[in-house]
Order: sequence, then structure tokens, then C-alpha cells
Amino acid sequence: YGAQVWSNGLACIQDHRITDGYSANMFLEAWADMTTSGTISVTPTFRRSILSPRRLGLPDKSFNDLYRVAPPALPYPPRAHEYVGRIYYMKAEAMASLQALAISSHGTKRTKFEAFSGCMWKAMAKSAGEGKLGRW
Repeated sequence: YGAQVWSNGLACIQDHRITDGYSANMFLEAWADMTTSGTISVTPTFRRSILSPRRLGLPDKSFNDLYRVAPPALPYPPRAHEYVGRIYYMKAEAMASLQALAISSHGTKRTKFEAFSGCMWKAMAKSAGEGKLGRW
């Protein structure tokens, strides 16, 4: 057909420098609950004792015979694109300004996440219109 097809996706990832996997999972579950039912079904717990071992075991020496050193891996083929992970700091005044710009049609204030992701979508749409989408 000759038509060029492209799509965008929004994903939520966690960076271990900011949070651990358990906390990120609790956040995603609470977010999913709030969007579907409006309430949180399971109250998150932040007890660190859950992750602490009660007794450290002494494994038998025969376990050493179960494992072998793996041969060196083959080098990975070069990637077409290198992905870079960055953490940015945004001042509260800048976020408040974004939220002020993102007032809904009903006059309600948008959340920080909605305001920031809306700003990102606007920047992506603008760059797509200028033919720069491949630079993201």
C-alpha cells in the first residue's frame, strides 16, 4: 500500500536508583486499582522486616559440585540505537507551572504525572510534525 505506519507507546518503568522492584509493583497495583475501581484493594506495607532473613543457612559443601563456570559469552551484535537512561530533577515551581498549564476542560487541576506526560506527548507530537520523531 505504500503507507507509512508508526505508533507511540507510553510505558512506566522503574529505576533501581530510585525505588526497588517491590515498591514499584505496589505502586503499579495501587494505580491499576485506582483507575479501575477508584479504591485501593490492598493497603501497601513498608515493613522492612519482610525482606530480612530470619536465619542464615550453612549450605553443604556438596553444592559446590552442582555449579560450573559458564563459558565466556559471545559478543552481542551492535545495536542500531543506543538507549540512554537519565534521571532529571524538576523544581517544584516548574512542576506547578506545568500543572497550571494543564487545567482540564472542566477546570480541575491535573496531577503532576498527567501534566508531565502531557508535556512529553506535546513535545513528541511537535517533533513528529517536523519529521524529527526518529531522534527520540
